[in-house]
Amino acid sequence: MDEGDIYKQLQNIFGKTKGNFRVMEEQIDLNLQLEYFEQSREAHKLGYEGEVDEDLALLLSPEAELAQKKERLNLLAASGKVEAYRAVERYLETPDPSLRHWAMLAQQELEMLLESSLLDEKQIFISTGLGGNGNRLRYFAAVWTHEKTELSPLQEKIIRSEFSFVLEEMGGQLEELETSGYMALLLVVIPMTLSVRDVFQKAIGACNFYGDFLGKNFLITNVKKLSAEEVEEKLNAPPPKEGAPIDPDAFEQYDDDEDDD
Repeated sequence: MDEGDIYKQLQNIFGKTKGNFRVMEEQIDLNLQLEYFEQSREAHKLGYEGEVDEDLALLLSPEAELAQKKERLNLLAASGKVEAYRAVERYLETPDPSLRHWAMLAQQELEMLLESSLLDEKQIFISTGLGGNGNRLRYFAAVWTHEKTELSPLQEKIIRSEFSFVLEEMGGQLEELETSGYMALLLVVIPMTLSVRDVFQKAIGACNFYGDFLGKNFLITNVKKLSAEEVEEKLNAPPPKEGAPIDPDAFEQYDDDEDDD
């Protein structure tokens, strides 16, 4: 099994855990998410002893420090109170721009706590750098031509048409497509229950029906969108040495001759 295949990892979770799965829709930087959840753990240890009205006033105050507001958002989220949810919702109407994503994570945490309490069922939060919607995750991917020959306007049109058709047929969606030289850069959403590798192999095969111009390998990540220059750098980078630290911005590269087990 390719341990980089998120589909197989999620299938393992589905088979072992009972509960509702929730996908974070917004595209939020993973480093910010890690910082939020670290502070969230501390907030849960402290417990909530504040007054929601006072905390909302602090959040809405232009004089309050951003660090204070972050702490208050974490404590409100940890409270699991309906009033706290309404306070965070109110703050999100006119948030400090740099705290918008932080507040959205607090709102998401509160929603999960409230639903767990009301439904007496565990809520499972799935969040990636690129987010998703419904039961679908968002991915950034790159495909390229044989021998790295420049894509023609007709080939770009074929990629757009065939990827859109295959993705929609399988319950996904092509959200963005741009080309750069020999590469096509895509932003797509794919149902969690599908193998990303299978979806892309089918779409590439559909494109190659019209002239066999795309290579069968591709790169994909759900961490963040990359520029064409960053993709090329990844493609030309030597493979990591055994035991080297994991690159948080790493791609998965899928080769056509990989085993399918």
